[in-house]
Amino acid sequence: MRVEQSAMAEAPRRRCLRELSLTGGRRVIRQGLLAILAFASLLSAAGFAFGLERARPFMSEIGPWRPWHSFALEAFAVPVMAPILVAAAARWAWRGGFPRGMLVLAIAEAVVLLVLALTVHLLDEQVEGTFAQRIAAYAQLAMVATAAAIFVVEPLVFILERRRLENEDPVVATARVVTRRRGAG
Repeated sequence: MRVEQSAMAEAPRRRCLRELSLTGGRRVIRQGLLAILAFASLLSAAGFAFGLERARPFMSEIGPWRPWHSFALEAFAVPVMAPILVAAAARWAWRGGFPRGMLVLAIAEAVVLLVLALTVHLLDEQVEGTFAQRIAAYAQLAMVATAAAIFVVEPLVFILERRRLENEDPVVATARVVTRRRGAG
């Protein structure tokens, strides 16, 4: 009794995460996080675009305030353009597969850290800003939290989707047993 190697059913290769399309709640969770990231990015851009600030001269507790001005113009529009880039990247990842959300995370984190570095002076006591700037700062914090959630959730939902598909369509390897009659050939 021997087993023919060519007749053995090959075990199916495991699906690559890039080949999967999310369904049901997994898709809702991923797209919800991307939508929150896009909304927070646009809110941040709007807050910086319409926010005004004024500052006292450096190291002066007492002194006249400088005139009101836009932080977006002061920083060459980077605080407005950078969050718009993150929103566009989130839209790009909306219809894409596995690695796109992770790429958006990288872009979002880099942009947020850049813009936060530029807006450090918003927290200084010598700078007075409008409500729009505070909204922009809180939206930036929401972008950081959402991007961190995407970093954890994106691989998890794709792995769970692959596991669901494997459980729905199990393939059992089979082999054909061939016996030869003695005396025949």
